[in-house]
Amino acid sequence: MTQTADAFGTTGPEETANGLSRRRFVGYVMAGTTLTVAGQYVVDSRPATAAGGATPILSNDLPSDHYDFMDLMRDQTRAVTPLLTLEVSEDGRVRFDMPRCEVGQGVETGIAQIIADQMEIPYEQVDITQSKARADLFAAQLTGGSSSLYSLWEPLRELSELARQRLVGAAAQKWGVSPKVLRTKDGFVFGPDGQRAPYGSLAIGSPQNEAIGALLDAAIGPPKGGVIGKSVPRKDIKAIVTGAKKFAMDLDIPNALPTMLARPPTFNGRVGKINNLEQIKGMPGVTDLAVIESTHRSSAVAIRAKTFGQCVDAIRALKVDWEVGDTGKVNSEGLMAEVQKVRLPMEPALPGSEVIEGEYTFQFRSNSPLETNSAVADVTDDKCEVWAASKIPGTPLGMLSEELGLPLDKVVINVVYAGGSFGRKLHGDHILEAARASKAFGKPVRLMWHRTDDIRHGRQHPGAISHVRATKVGNSVTSFTQWHASGACDFTHSLGDVISGRAVKKEPGRYAGNTGVTDYFYQVVTSVPYNFGPTKTALTEAFQYDYLPTSAVRNVYSPDVAVARELLVEDLAESFGMDGYEFRRAFAKSEHMKAALDAVAERGNWGRKMPAGMAQAIAIHSEYKCNLACLMEIDNRPETTRRRTRRGWPGPRITKAIFAGAMGVPVNPDQCKAQFMGGMIDGIAAAFTEALHWEEGLPIEGGWDDYMFTRQWMSPLEFEAIVIDDGSLVPSGTGETGNGAGYAAAAIALQKVLGRKITELPVYFRDTPSQFTHIPKSPSVPQSPTRVLPS
Repeated sequence: MTQTADAFGTTGPEETANGLSRRRFVGYVMAGTTLTVAGQYVVDSRPATAAGGATPILSNDLPSDHYDFMDLMRDQTRAVTPLLTLEVSEDGRVRFDMPRCEVGQGVETGIAQIIADQMEIPYEQVDITQSKARADLFAAQLTGGSSSLYSLWEPLRELSELARQRLVGAAAQKWGVSPKVLRTKDGFVFGPDGQRAPYGSLAIGSPQNEAIGALLDAAIGPPKGGVIGKSVPRKDIKAIVTGAKKFAMDLDIPNALPTMLARPPTFNGRVGKINNLEQIKGMPGVTDLAVIESTHRSSAVAIRAKTFGQCVDAIRALKVDWEVGDTGKVNSEGLMAEVQKVRLPMEPALPGSEVIEGEYTFQFRSNSPLETNSAVADVTDDKCEVWAASKIPGTPLGMLSEELGLPLDKVVINVVYAGGSFGRKLHGDHILEAARASKAFGKPVRLMWHRTDDIRHGRQHPGAISHVRATKVGNSVTSFTQWHASGACDFTHSLGDVISGRAVKKEPGRYAGNTGVTDYFYQVVTSVPYNFGPTKTALTEAFQYDYLPTSAVRNVYSPDVAVARELLVEDLAESFGMDGYEFRRAFAKSEHMKAALDAVAERGNWGRKMPAGMAQAIAIHSEYKCNLACLMEIDNRPETTRRRTRRGWPGPRITKAIFAGAMGVPVNPDQCKAQFMGGMIDGIAAAFTEALHWEEGLPIEGGWDDYMFTRQWMSPLEFEAIVIDDGSLVPSGTGETGNGAGYAAAAIALQKVLGRKITELPVYFRDTPSQFTHIPKSPSVPQSPTRVLPS
């Protein structure tokens, strides 16, 4: 297939031999460790002919079809645009104080590209910092929902254009010419008679009267063709590979000593009695010990010492009588039984309809990122200062102000880089614990959660049961219903403003306030990308929000909802006598989704004969204004499933994954690829083995050894990403959409090679042989490693 280097040009179509609808192709050439394709498939203008005589019935719109979470974040951000700051310094560098948190997703890179393009300045001259927690930004300081570039697109371009025009105005006044005869490029203003002035020389004392301070044209227009749509290096790439990038535990805060918590052996348990307090105080390196309030109505023993190793030794030596909390000694079966109780009853189908339905169970799973919960805090009588990663810093700002009895301006939360999040940094658990420990000790602390704490007591994706039903009459799907029952997802972090987060937490029953938020969120993110006639979907939840440690983990409800829907779509396709690609293309709502389907089908040579024990699978998902298709190939042949792996469990393997996303402006195609790849890895894990086994009040998993996330031997040998510019004038969200499509494709692939219907995820939840001994629950952390590396 032809591809060009011009991101905004077009080429003529080439003939294809596989019968797929032709597309014109424009190129974004994306580098990668394996073959990577990127480009634009322009939607075919010919009317679609439904394959196999299928007759789609137009579906009603869902709330997210008109106003989704990204629109909400856009409006929240636009409301505070005047409070955002963009500065041009004497040296010609541009600095933007970003009201978002860089957690590895590359948001600071995308923001720098938007600014550089609009200001017509080299990308390398744009510096991005992270805003401290600001109460005045209300909900506009939330990082999440793949919304950052979309919500900041207009404010950033307006600020950048205003700054550029002010510089042009300064040059016009200096040279005595009209601003309309000047042009800008590469950080310089050029005059009609050969004049040239760098931005830095015009920044100081730049006049700001109405004539040159106002936007000359409110319609800023399309990107200028500078760095938008190009794969530039990440802003932090050098710091990452050289080890210079600083996270919370790397900061040099005077006298902030290592601090860790001894936690209860059951969730939300509490300290009853410490039986050897004086012994622990006298251990080597230990400086302080106190019982503090922890997360979810639990308490813990905080220990401050000269090294983290000494903290671990002290925790392991503690003899504590623990009290069982309200959650009790629950197990996975009991938790899912409670979720089952809140399922909505399915309405009777119309007479004469053929009913195709399924019920799918999804187990709880961890969202522990590479960096565990960590924070540095220094609390005194009249001030609190914290250094921590936070995706919603406004909420813990308000909580600390109230808890410590300090005015908001006496509480400072410095937002630092995060080593991953996946929803974990939406909550301020680490921030609150660090501040409480510092207050108890009267000294600065450097608090870090142990990996075992992070997996057992940290935030989790709630377990869920999704009941999906479609009805069919003749060649049409005549209705589609999906009732999604879930464990409560804790949304008390709110959208980031001080007011709503506290209001939800203070609701006496700890249920109704949170449920009001979750119901709304479910509706603004959930989509059904098919014409299936009358369509309905709804959420119900079990438990109070703090009964279990849940959070908006990796797409919240959408991945499980998408998997349940796509598994049922496989059954529908079978009932129509169509394959997965044909059926999805015939019933897809959007022409952009059809383009994405065509792209992966063509690149993956869909429908070719596969060896026995291998299969192809295809799935789609629409969310955050991105239409995504994923094709996967799986190998379940004996030579694959019996291969030897060190302390591993091989099983079937996804050997190839191809993603195509039809989206708005692809600010950085490499970042899109990275997001699709991350979603793929998460999806494979959730489909195959990733889950928490609750036993006696806590998960038995306590580290990366026994928490079965995707391993190297489970990862695809080939990966391709296709970025399809759908012609929108704003970016789409790619950070999470890939998870739903990849997860669904992996589940369908497993279903095909195993020869049985998949109704519980992960597929190997009940029979994954553990190659590791589980860490005991008491003491709460394992022994520090004692083996040294060979010299």
